[in-house]
Amino acid sequence: MNGKMNGAGRRGALGNYIQQFFSIPAITVLLLAVPVPVTAQDIHTQEASVYQWGSGAVQRLTWAPAEFASGYEVVIEIQDDSGGYIEIKREMREQENFIECSLPVGRYRYQVSVYDLFGRLGAASAWGYFEVINASEPELTRYIYHLTWQEAEFASSYDVVVEKESDLGYTEVIRLWRWRQTFIDSYLLPGRYRFQVTAYNIHDRSSSTSDWVFFDVFEIFDPELRQFRPSRFYLERDDQFILTLKGHNLFDRTEIYLRSRTSGMEIRPRIQKQHDSGERIRLEFDRQELQIGNYDIVVKNPGSFEASLGTLTVGDKPFEFEAELLYAPLIPAITAFPLKDISLRLTLLPFRGRTNYFGLGFDFFPVWFEPATASERFSVYIHSLEFRLYFLWRIWLSGRSTALNFRLGGGSIFSGDFNWGSGGTRTAFTITPASFTGISFQWFFYKSAFIDAGVEYNLLFPAEKDPQSYFRPSLGFGWNF
Repeated sequence: MNGKMNGAGRRGALGNYIQQFFSIPAITVLLLAVPVPVTAQDIHTQEASVYQWGSGAVQRLTWAPAEFASGYEVVIEIQDDSGGYIEIKREMREQENFIECSLPVGRYRYQVSVYDLFGRLGAASAWGYFEVINASEPELTRYIYHLTWQEAEFASSYDVVVEKESDLGYTEVIRLWRWRQTFIDSYLLPGRYRFQVTAYNIHDRSSSTSDWVFFDVFEIFDPELRQFRPSRFYLERDDQFILTLKGHNLFDRTEIYLRSRTSGMEIRPRIQKQHDSGERIRLEFDRQELQIGNYDIVVKNPGSFEASLGTLTVGDKPFEFEAELLYAPLIPAITAFPLKDISLRLTLLPFRGRTNYFGLGFDFFPVWFEPATASERFSVYIHSLEFRLYFLWRIWLSGRSTALNFRLGGGSIFSGDFNWGSGGTRTAFTITPASFTGISFQWFFYKSAFIDAGVEYNLLFPAEKDPQSYFRPSLGFGWNF
């Protein structure tokens, strides 16, 4: 019995010992005591991770994190003139699976060795080769791009993949393993890209993967503004508010807006269209967004400094003034003499509505008559000046580029200088009242420049004679101030 009991007791003690030995702490000790085959994966030296930026160099070298690793040792070597490699840097990294360093232009290789949980240096990766290039050359210039994503619930790290579009599809250019931030700053060549993020939970297991996110990296072109037209927008007159800019590096993607000099308010165009390979761009603004004031025109390309040029004035004219040169011959010509008739027309328009303008005008006609046939006995030269004042009613047609004008007015013709031939010379001076009414079609073919074509009915009241009437067609060219 005792023997049996002792045997049972020994078996019970052994069972307790075995149970204690295989408890959680004991299992941990066993696992720590057994060498773990830790290996570092080959280091990815993607082109986008190796670059020269500005006057100094910055490189980010990454590798896949190894399980049960307590740290890493990174060795960097540079290639000499003979083709061999010389060690220039050796650094210990505790947790990070990347290293950032500043290196001059040249060819390099680097290797990562893994420290196990006991702090022993174990397996090493294969050598990874890379080159630091001088990116001051335009075709090699890279641009910084800040990629962010929303933090995943219970995530401890992320794998990040960035791919660049090519003729054959998308090619991987950046891969980060177990990245602990929710952003990366990448230096990329211009082009079309996409990136994807995989979240890992606290057990280092993949928990979710995002959809591909697409983005563009544009080459930086500093814009230049040389001139713009028009310099003013008139709210009560213009139906279209179109601004044309001339300069350099002006594209459809260029950010362009008006910035108020007083309030700092920004007004952006409704339509933006590039012309002449970036030398000219056309903007159209919404009437409802424009407010009276002075504005600077600001342009900015992605990643560039902004440029500005001023001043664009938005407002209402207190009045409008027009000057016009007019050719208006008489039909029939007075006394059958040919008429050379060029006049100056001035118009003031102080009363303006949306579709109707009202104003006053002044015409000045210097007129020269000469005989139709020569005569030995006499010749006649008639010089006259005609002054007229009139009332103008303008009706705007569609687009504010065409209008109908109705005129009603009167004036006087001052005539003199009757020169006789063999019989001597005699000078006479007369004043003849006149009135007229007319209609014309006006076309603004370039903002303020216009052509005016019409016809008038004129009535003269010479002294001691019956009234005389005639028609006067007219064609003029003028400018609206």
